[in-house]
Formats: sequence, structure tokens, C-alpha cells
Amino acid sequence: MPSASEGTPVHSALSVEELNRLVQEEVALRSVAALIATAGPSDDVLTAICRAASEQVEGQDITLLRFETRDTIVAVATYGGPVPPGVRVVHKPGSLSEQVARTGRPVRVDDFDRISSAEIVRRYDIRAGVGVPIFIEGEVWGMFSATSESGPLPADTESRLEGFAQLTWAAIANADARDTLRRIADEQAGLRNVAELVAREVPIDEVLRAVVDQGARVLGAASVTVVQHDRDQPRLAAAEHIAPDTGAHRTDASIVVHGRVWGTLAVTSSTAAPVASSGIKPFADLVAVAIANEESREGLRQSRARVIAAADDARRRLQRDVHDGAQQRLVHTVILLKLARDRAAAGGDISDLVAEALANAEEANRQLRDTVRGILPAALTRSGLAAGIESLVADAPVCVDLDIAVPRLPAAVETTAYFAVAEAVTNAVKHARASRVTITATLLDEGADLALLIEDDGIGGARPAGGSGLTGLADRVEAMHGTMGVESPLGDGTRVSVRLPTGAAQLRVTRESPKQ
Repeated sequence: MPSASEGTPVHSALSVEELNRLVQEEVALRSVAALIATAGPSDDVLTAICRAASEQVEGQDITLLRFETRDTIVAVATYGGPVPPGVRVVHKPGSLSEQVARTGRPVRVDDFDRISSAEIVRRYDIRAGVGVPIFIEGEVWGMFSATSESGPLPADTESRLEGFAQLTWAAIANADARDTLRRIADEQAGLRNVAELVAREVPIDEVLRAVVDQGARVLGAASVTVVQHDRDQPRLAAAEHIAPDTGAHRTDASIVVHGRVWGTLAVTSSTAAPVASSGIKPFADLVAVAIANEESREGLRQSRARVIAAADDARRRLQRDVHDGAQQRLVHTVILLKLARDRAAAGGDISDLVAEALANAEEANRQLRDTVRGILPAALTRSGLAAGIESLVADAPVCVDLDIAVPRLPAAVETTAYFAVAEAVTNAVKHARASRVTITATLLDEGADLALLIEDDGIGGARPAGGSGLTGLADRVEAMHGTMGVESPLGDGTRVSVRLPTGAAQLRVTRESPKQ
């Protein structure tokens, strides 16, 4: 029987081997995580994840699969795997992929001949495999599949693939968030462009030309046309042809102005799938807004309301999407903590991993707080104007006195009031060199109007004209049928007063009207 001293070298060798494996896995995870942080889940990124996962399971074939429907899987990316990307297969009950989809847990099959396997398993001579699920928003999105043509995979294959499953989730979540950001940015750019053209009183043909140009760019369409329904004879008002659209899919959206169908926005796609109608409607709405603005002053006000409503809606959607996808920012923390757990089990020092994990978590929290606050604070949506303004000024570099005692108001009123305060406070801090700001909000005329007053002790001299932030704020207030005034004498601070109708007066009149 060997002595304790004789057993020590074996134990140390095993520990070193295990630590080396953990270090290699950590390096692979960090390199892929860095790649994800700077790029969306393109084929290169997903292939890189598969390659890194293969290296961690001793070169076994790795395939990334997505569950398209309840019984259909499609290969998304691979490294060494026998199934090429794009291949779709209907999996049978009891198969490896069906078990992963049904249970949401890792599944091992050491001999496919013993289970009801899909045709693709026999086609590619796969003998054994391990499947690890990939979750997105609590649902099984797909799975990593490690396969072998010779025999069972190593016993720790499942645990080694779990970290890469997390990274894949992070990559896909990053792509969704970035796609949303790009889409919102394009929509915002289109809205701003139309608003600027209308403000300059350019001919309607130029406005329509801008709409078809932007529609073709954002939607990636083969062509975009605007057809006016001029009595019984349709008239081509504007068109943008990027590529031949013979045999292409066409999607139409009606252009409705003041309740009547003015014309049609038609988009053709040169791909196998048509452009979604939901993607076309915002551009049809842009055309409707531009035409309404040209027809009357009331049309101009309606256009501003639509622009602002669309911008606010985009901000709310961005807030939701960023919040829902925020957990992917913590994936690095999860990975580091798992590595720390494994290293601690092996008797190693984990202080550096824990410190790095804590730093990542704190930074993620700070970035998330700053991002959400910059878009539209959750406190405003959840608790109302007072809470939203308190959140806004919580970290302000100047003293802020608040006197806000108002109940919950319609969302559009609260949003407009919040951005009015935000713009005034930003001007006080950035330009007026103020040391103190006072914010007052009250209801007037039995709740019919909301009155805001933002005062600072800065240098004054603010000019609402000239394209400043106060100009955009005046447009926003006017679109809500409100009024805004600015008093900013040189050397004597700035007073921004805003009055917004809350809709309470109209509601009261409706309730008090005598029955006929």
C-alpha cells in the first residue's frame, strides 16, 4: 500500500492537469466573449463559438442547432460537424434533439442505434452525441450538439459545453438588441428628415423622394413606389428602383390622410421572402404626415404629434428591449463565477476571478442604469412624473429643489413634461453654469392643465431660436397643444415655463353633458 507521500505526486499532477484545463477553458471563453462584445452573431462569431467549444471537448465535432418549430431543427453553425448549416430536419419523439427541446436539460446518447433517431443521424454516420440546451428569455432556443462517429463522448462534455451555450445566448441577444437599435435609429432618422423637409416648406415631391429613398435603404427593397389615387386614374408620385423586381414579392400599405386613402406605398423584395407589412407601415405613415403637413396648419400639428408619438414609442420599445436583454451583460460575471467555483473545488485561489466578476457586475449595473435613464426612466413609466424627475436629477452635479405634487397623468403628458424638465436641467448644467435649479409642477384649472416651472441661477442668455434643444422642446410642447415661455436675461438666470393640457377638462365636459 503506497504511503501518503507516494500518493502526493499523483494528486498534484491531477490538480495541475485540471487547473490547466480550466485556464484553457477560461481563455477560450474570454476570447469568444470579447468577439461577441464587438460584433453581432454573424456566421463568423457563431462559427468561432463552435470552434472554441470543439477545442474544449478534445476536438469533437460541434454543431449549433436552432429549434424552428416544435418538431423541426435547423443547423445554424458548425465546426467539424457533419451537418452543414442550413440543413433542416424533422426530429422524431425520443431523439436527442427532441429530448433536449422537451426537457430543457443536457441529454447524452452513447449509441444512436438504441433510440428512435432522425434520418440525418444515419445519413452522416453519427454514432454518439451530447446535446446542451440554449435558453433565450426562459425558452429553449436551440442546442449545442457534440457528436462522434466512433463512440461515446467524454463524461464531462456536458459541463464543458454549458459555458459556450451561455455565450451563444449572449451573442444572439446582442444581435437582437443591436438590430432593434439599428431599426429604431433608421426610423428616427426618417422621421426627423421628413419633419425637417416640411419645416423648410419644400415641395411635396421632394418629401416623397426622401421617403422612398429611406424606405429602400432601411428595408433593403428592390424598389419602393408611392402611387396617388387621383380619382379613377392612379398616378406615380415617386419611385426608387434598386434592382429588377420581376417576379419579386410585393407588399402594399395604404397612405391614409385625414381618414381618407390618399394612395399606396408599394415595396418589392428581390429575396425569397416578402417585406413584412409591419416594416412598411411606418414609411406609409411618413408619407401621410408629410401630405397632411402641406395641406393645412392643423396637419402640421398632427404631423408633429405623430413624429413625437413615434419617437416616444421607439424610446419605450428601446427601453423594454434593452431591459429584457440586459442579462446578457452579466454573462461574463456568470462565467467567471463558474470558473471560480471549479477552481475552488480544485483548491485554487479564486480571489482574482471573484474580483473581476464583481467589477463586471458593477460596471454592467452602471451602464444599464445610465442607458435606461438616458432613454426613458423606468420610474417615469412605473410611478409617474414625480418619480421620473427624481430619477433624472438624482445624480445631477448641481443642487436641485423639487416641488412636485401631481397625480398620475396621461402617458403623453408625463413624457412631454419629463423631457421639458430634462432639457431645461441639461441647459442649466451645460450652458448656464448654474449652481442651483428649482423645479415646480402644479395642476391648474381644476386639473385641466399641468404647469411646469424650471428656474436656475446661471448666467442667463438662453435663446430658444436657432436650432437649440429648446427649439425641439417648443415643437414637442406645441404638438401637445401646450405653450412654452423662456425668460433668460443676461446674468440673471433662466426661467422655463411650460403649460400642458391634461385632457381632464374635456373628460369633465363629456361627463357633465346633459343626456339628450
